[in-house]
Amino acid sequence: AGKAPAHGQGQVKPPAPAQGPAPPGDVLADDPEVSCRLVPGLDMHLIGPAHAVAVCKAAVDANPNDGRLRYAYGRALQRAGNNDEALDAYQRAAERGYPIAENMIGLMYQRAGQAQTAAQWIRHSADHGYLPAQMTLGAFYHNGIGVPQDSKQAIE
Repeated sequence: AGKAPAHGQGQVKPPAPAQGPAPPGDVLADDPEVSCRLVPGLDMHLIGPAHAVAVCKAAVDANPNDGRLRYAYGRALQRAGNNDEALDAYQRAAERGYPIAENMIGLMYQRAGQAQTAAQWIRHSADHGYLPAQMTLGAFYHNGIGVPQDSKQAIE
């Protein structure tokens, strides 16, 4: 998993304070666990899927290169039970350099019983500095999930 970053290094940095009101998609589907969010965010079970999917889709259509918006769209789709479309939205967010989406892709593959693919995606996210992915990857090595069990690698 590589060495853990020194305090304050290698982690996803929050953006500069938002100017004006947050986009509606952020209000409806942003992740409370993400440090670079513009609003407090909602736990997945609190997302109102019908409205959030439509609003987040419109935001992505207006800003197709924004990985953060694609990630929020993926969360709305996942909450709506559209896991295939959610995975696609997360992959498109990952293609745009959003490591939090890489982590979510890994978690979706883990839930689907595809441990090796899950570990690959979580490694990408960890390598891009997302701390929760680094912790998850360490647990994967500790328990041998999708990677050979390796206590030394687990703590690095």
